[in-house]
Amino acid sequence: MAARDEDGKRAAQVKHASIHRSTNATDPPSLTLLDICRQRVDTADRAAPRRPLALLDPTGDLPMTRLDGLAIHPTPDSGRILTGANATSGRWADAARDADPCHYAGHAAYSRDDPLESRIELADGALVLGSLFDEHVPVPAGGNVVLSGCETAMTDHTEPADEHLGIASGFLFAGSAAVLSTQWAVAEAPAAILVDQYYTHLRRDEPARALRIAQRALRKASRADLAHLLDRADRLAGMDVLDERTRQRLRTDRQALRGTRIDYSHPVHWAAYTATGYTPPGPDDQVTNRHTTT
Repeated sequence: MAARDEDGKRAAQVKHASIHRSTNATDPPSLTLLDICRQRVDTADRAAPRRPLALLDPTGDLPMTRLDGLAIHPTPDSGRILTGANATSGRWADAARDADPCHYAGHAAYSRDDPLESRIELADGALVLGSLFDEHVPVPAGGNVVLSGCETAMTDHTEPADEHLGIASGFLFAGSAAVLSTQWAVAEAPAAILVDQYYTHLRRDEPARALRIAQRALRKASRADLAHLLDRADRLAGMDVLDERTRQRLRTDRQALRGTRIDYSHPVHWAAYTATGYTPPGPDDQVTNRHTTT
């Protein structure tokens, strides 16, 4: 997460004058990639139309991730929500160029033996990190990407490299300006709450701040918050996002909540998420030399 002072203003550790003046960094993998992201944002065509795109539950065994379709936009275009067997690499390629945000929710895994084989699963096979560095995958230039899958932020810090390879850094290299990703395995239910809160605040805040607020909300989340999300499944019924089998599984999850108590205050539920990349400084941002953790 981005470091901030107690009053919420940015706090930077890097002791370099030009960086102090210009950087709005959210945990960048390296200064080289940070500079690439900054240049990409500064030269992006802000007048170009951008539309949300979501690839949800490509393998068909994570029904709660389909609720993310309502999180990215209150009234999403059903043609931009690709679920189950429709969440393919080809459909992604057709829709990704003007996508912002571009949201993925499914299975992912980091490969310690060969980081370039780290992958996210699509309905027609895996998208591997190496294909991002080969520029074979369309990624929206200067846009936001959310990778709500396991280990999408993981890297091997024991490797003697200037820049550690991971799925998130692959998306930054391929064109994204900022990526929300995870450092370890995350469960469906807390992930659904965090994603919902993240997008609510991303509409008026930059990614690191939106993530910070979402993490705090998840720590305090109750059974009623999760039940509210599950109740929204009916809104997806007419959008070809939920088949009857998935809808029934969500109803079962909703019924199972009765009489149970949830507690997502432990860091294992909320601390996996990290915002990586660059966002341009806002008028109220003030970079200082102090460093605090959140």
